[in-house]
Amino acid sequence: MTHYHYLIVGNSVAGVGAAEAIRELDRERSVGIISDEPYHTHSRALIAFYLMGRLTKDGMNYRPRDFYQRLNIDALLGRRAVQISPDAKQLALEDGEEISYDQLLLATGGKAIVPPLPGAKLEGVFTFQSMADVEAVEEALSGCRQAVVIGGGLIGMQAAEALCELGRKVTVVELLPRILAPVLDQTASTYTASLFEQRGVRMITGIGVAEILEKPGEPGKVGGVKLSTGEEIPADMVIMSVGVAPRADLAKAAGLNVGRGIITDRSGTTSAPGIYAAGDCAEGYNRITGATGPMPILPRAYTGGRLAGQNMAGRQATSAGDIAMNASHFFGFPTMSAGIHDTTAPGVPAANYEIITDTRLHDDGYYQKIILRDDKIAGFVLMGSAVDRAGIMTGLMKEELPTAGFRDKLMGHKALISLPDELRRQRLKGR
Repeated sequence: MTHYHYLIVGNSVAGVGAAEAIRELDRERSVGIISDEPYHTHSRALIAFYLMGRLTKDGMNYRPRDFYQRLNIDALLGRRAVQISPDAKQLALEDGEEISYDQLLLATGGKAIVPPLPGAKLEGVFTFQSMADVEAVEEALSGCRQAVVIGGGLIGMQAAEALCELGRKVTVVELLPRILAPVLDQTASTYTASLFEQRGVRMITGIGVAEILEKPGEPGKVGGVKLSTGEEIPADMVIMSVGVAPRADLAKAAGLNVGRGIITDRSGTTSAPGIYAAGDCAEGYNRITGATGPMPILPRAYTGGRLAGQNMAGRQATSAGDIAMNASHFFGFPTMSAGIHDTTAPGVPAANYEIITDTRLHDDGYYQKIILRDDKIAGFVLMGSAVDRAGIMTGLMKEELPTAGFRDKLMGHKALISLPDELRRQRLKGR
């Protein structure tokens, strides 16, 4: 039986972060990474750029080709873990091999949610979550003139942008009243939708899909969608993008505590000794809202992986919690949000908020919104050239710095020079 001192399930950002942290502290003991995907350290966030031809597969890799060799890691890629035996400290693979371990990290990521719609299994219906998904979409492009994207979240809009740029007629159907509601406020959402509409993308919001239709005369192939209103929209391709759920089945079957995701403490440790979890498969603590739950955010996955890796290698480290952050660049227009972006959104705690805005979107594409709570930044939305200020805004929010001394400068480019001397020096150094 093969044995690894450190075994990581998932070749994700969280898994890579853990492996790097482990090797910083322990250059000797064995490390193995298992992934059911056969790919190198590629970024899932870039699959739309690959589809548009802006990146090659190698260009999607965020670590060099010799990454595993340089860190002396055994990469068991294209092999699926199917069972964990926590008491025996063993893991079984789908091909029958069993592996023993001393420390185990689950970094299994998330999986696309596929609602049980009639017609969901027709040929030409895809998800847009993985490299395998985008390869399947790429193969079907030659027979696609018009497409429907079900879901107006970040992933769905990335798919819509890519298909639009490739010359396909695209319709986006979002059940909520507006697109990107989990990450943008009304103003930013409306402006982003207008960017798509200007390029011919039809945006349908507040309406659901009742059925995916079969193409007349071609049994088994997708032909369009039927909305809850009864309207039928023809399509050669349908992309499902209604959300992502933590891949926690392996942990749940092993008896670990699982809620919506794998439950861990602030060190990344699960309910089973010697087993850790990080990334999209695990729940996290949102330090701004005080809520605990899945937080599928790329920076959090990496830092969570590093935290788990440090603890696996013997260094005691804990997390103060995470801040939700999201960024997009649709049609070349940058947008970023962090913390609380909408005080009326579900899950936002009741408090006395102060909202400061500078809206010049239709004049020069500039939008800045800052949400204050107890004189501290609790969240923001930035669009256009205002995104240049994301670093300082994020730093002020993380450090919970009272803004009373420079409140009148927050909306201008003079905010940095208004900070206390020591903090300004830290910000200029990027600390």
